[in-house]
Amino acid sequence: MITTRSRVPLVRLLLLFTAMLVASGCGSQPKSGQTVSPNVSLVREHFQLFNNHDAAGVRALATDDVAWYTIEGGELATNSVGADQLESSLGQYFAALPSVRADLEHIHAAGSYVMARERVSWTNAEGERRSQASYSCYEIRDGKINAVWYFPAE
Repeated sequence: MITTRSRVPLVRLLLLFTAMLVASGCGSQPKSGQTVSPNVSLVREHFQLFNNHDAAGVRALATDDVAWYTIEGGELATNSVGADQLESSLGQYFAALPSVRADLEHIHAAGSYVMARERVSWTNAEGERRSQASYSCYEIRDGKINAVWYFPAE
């Protein structure tokens, strides 16, 4: 996995994130009579493939130049760039954490962005079950995941 850090203006992304949370009411299910956004369906499919440890399947849902980022303390770290690197890093991640799975706690779409609160859980080397939750923002382009930003985990 490649990781680089740089200071970038994150105000726009943070404002988008806040607006989406307020607009969504943090709900994970559509209201009666509402249809599910195709972008939400795509992110849900991503989670299913992740939980099946299907790195190639996750790659197939991404653009060729997909980028995965982590935001911490106002800095943006680049975790992977490109579908090949994404598939490779996920394969290594699944090998290192064979019990890992991710669950969607909340999800909401606004145009080409999908905001989610996700909880990742795994069993550590001592056999203890662990979990952490984080907000994430998925950018969808032409029906595929183009970028993902992960906010600090709790």
